Amino acid sequence: MQIKQAKIVGFGQWTNQTFDFDAGLQLIFGMNEAGKTTLHQFINGVLFGFPQAKGRHVNTYEPQNQGAYGGSLIFEVEQKLYELTRMGRTQSTLKLVAIEEEIEFGDPQAQLQTLLGPLTKESFEAVFSFNQEALLAIFALKPAQLNEHLRQIVVPGSPAWLDFSEQLDKQATDQFGTTKTAKRALNNELKTLSEAKQSLQNAVENEPQLVELDQQIATTKAQIQALLAAQADQQHTALQTAKQAQLAPVIERRDTIKAQLAQRSASLELGTTNQLDALISQIKVLNQAGQADLIDGSQLDQAEHQLSELVASVQQQTDLQRQEIALKQQQAVLLQKYNLVEPPHPINDVAAAALQKASPTRRGKPDYTTNKRNLLLVGILIAFTAMFIAVMMAQFIVGGVMAALLVFSIVLLWHTQQKPAATPPINPIIVPGYEKFSPQEILLMQPDMRQLDQTTINHQVLTQRIAALTPQIIQLRSALSWLDMQEDESYLRQQLANLRAKMAQTTQVQQQLQSLTDDLNQTLLRNGLTSISAYEARKQADEETRRLQNELTMLEAQVTEFVEPVKNPAMPVTVTTQTLPEAQQHLADLTQQRQRLISDVKISTTQQSLANQTAKLEAELTDYFVNRLTATWINATLNTAIGSRAPLMLAQAGEILAKLTQGKYTKLAYNKTMLEVSNFAGDTWQVIQLSKGTAEQVYVALRLAFAQVVRTQMPMPLLIDDAFVDFDTQRRTAMLYVLNELATAGTQILYFTAHHMPNEQNILDLDALKEEL
Repeated sequence: MQIKQAKIVGFGQWTNQTFDFDAGLQLIFGMNEAGKTTLHQFINGVLFGFPQAKGRHVNTYEPQNQGAYGGSLIFEVEQKLYELTRMGRTQSTLKLVAIEEEIEFGDPQAQLQTLLGPLTKESFEAVFSFNQEALLAIFALKPAQLNEHLRQIVVPGSPAWLDFSEQLDKQATDQFGTTKTAKRALNNELKTLSEAKQSLQNAVENEPQLVELDQQIATTKAQIQALLAAQADQQHTALQTAKQAQLAPVIERRDTIKAQLAQRSASLELGTTNQLDALISQIKVLNQAGQADLIDGSQLDQAEHQLSELVASVQQQTDLQRQEIALKQQQAVLLQKYNLVEPPHPINDVAAAALQKASPTRRGKPDYTTNKRNLLLVGILIAFTAMFIAVMMAQFIVGGVMAALLVFSIVLLWHTQQKPAATPPINPIIVPGYEKFSPQEILLMQPDMRQLDQTTINHQVLTQRIAALTPQIIQLRSALSWLDMQEDESYLRQQLANLRAKMAQTTQVQQQLQSLTDDLNQTLLRNGLTSISAYEARKQADEETRRLQNELTMLEAQVTEFVEPVKNPAMPVTVTTQTLPEAQQHLADLTQQRQRLISDVKISTTQQSLANQTAKLEAELTDYFVNRLTATWINATLNTAIGSRAPLMLAQAGEILAKLTQGKYTKLAYNKTMLEVSNFAGDTWQVIQLSKGTAEQVYVALRLAFAQVVRTQMPMPLLIDDAFVDFDTQRRTAMLYVLNELATAGTQILYFTAHHMPNEQNILDLDALKEEL
């Protein structure tokens, strides 16, 4: 059965809500009070009935909105879809519909029981549904209780049968005591019967002829018993011969399997299989742990070198940019000095020589106008000074002469000022870029122009160098982009350090993985296997061998149980047929003679009393033996069930435990008084000696193994309600690995949990669902 969908009309905190489930492992996530247990109990209730009686410890999950109670399940059985609807708690109405055929069954309860097979609510919860409370039970058990708990796992419903067996055994013990002093009902009746027999014997001894008849009767009865036994042997022989004929196909199948097993290779030892499974499981775990991108040392060395180059290139580019700014500032100063927009090229030697020839200073023709003006000013100053001195010294004649000279100088100066200045000579050589400058200024500008030209050249060189560094920097940043997009050197170096630490850890994992791989390969080679696929093929072959051996065991038991060796009859059939009636007739005659002799009232009365006592004792003995035999039969049946199921279940539980403990414990065994676990080396511990977590893993392994054993007859989904809440991360990871394996093999698992597992798929988030509501 696979549950496809649950539709809750009203149940606890859920109202008008639909849940879809996956066919494999379905994680149903939610924190406390999210409704996980409510959904779990709803599934159980629709399949097997809602809780009826209310009580302090019974949750009936009444709808919080006081609305309708119940809902439906859509499930698949043998590739057919069914919808089961159960409404109402105390007076439920049941409806079962075959969806594809659109057929509603008239007797839904009978059809549902056909689909569920022998399962009841109790057996379903004992095998396919468990929670944390059930997981904790095994750790709290005393050694004497562990046997009964294992019996309950292997044979669901066994506690009720054991209680019934104990009641019958107690009733039988109360009827009859095994000691002579026990004053119980059967003991007293046996004593009364013995006294009645003795009274009859005393009465009969007084009749000698009656004693002789009794001897003849006893001899005849013995003869009849022998004849009846011979006849029974003949009938039994005929019956066994008929059974052998009926079991001929079974015997033929048994012989065929024996021939097939004789041709098959010997199976791998369980210890070897557990060791290989543990190694493969550990390798898978390490592979999952090392799935991150691997970075080797050369890549990190190259990254560090690239980072150093990037830092140097950026620094060099920064320095060049600073030099470029300085050159631009220098160019601006020189251009501003001469009020230039664009710097002209320095003149060559030919142009310089031409400008020198065109320069007035170079021709020896000074500016006389300017010189005369200057001389007149000096003369006026001298004349004025001399006249002042002469007047002061009373030299009026000299002063008059000086005054005349002063007037003449002033007139001459005025005349000079009024005369237009001579026009400077026109620049005879036109040099591009120097149009507004004179030849002399052009010549004086050349040192600055050469410096300016060199600055321009240097600026071009710097620009080219900066441009040349840009692709290199871009390339280095692109090469380092896998570290991070940030450009901070310290951050990137920290990233490299972290990667080196991670690489060291990954290297350690790889070394451990290589060591395990080497151990695996060596173990495979020792057993004649070349690869894991060859081992898996060998396991399948061994599984087929075990299946054939189990089938052979059942066939052998069937043949042994129903066919016994044919015995030779004690005497020919014809003799038995002819002699038995004669002996019976002779016994009747002797009995009649005896009855005629027993006419004495005392003997008759004593005989009647003995008959009454015998009948009463036989009735009570029948009750006693029925109780004893029934109790013995129940215990024998339960022990037979354990004997037939326990070895296969313990073998599968050992395989699961090896995966749960990652190979630490590889085998489970039961010695009738205690459950034991062993490791690969053969060291053994009792369950009560294990830690709580390991004991829980043992119980989980037993539950999952038994569910797999009975799944061939009852293919039901597993419902696990936060049963691994106390598991640490490593145990929970191993548990999920095992559950995923079971789901891959075809088992639907609904795992209700409060642990968030983002790496898992098929998660039904009840918290998110409630937020949407």
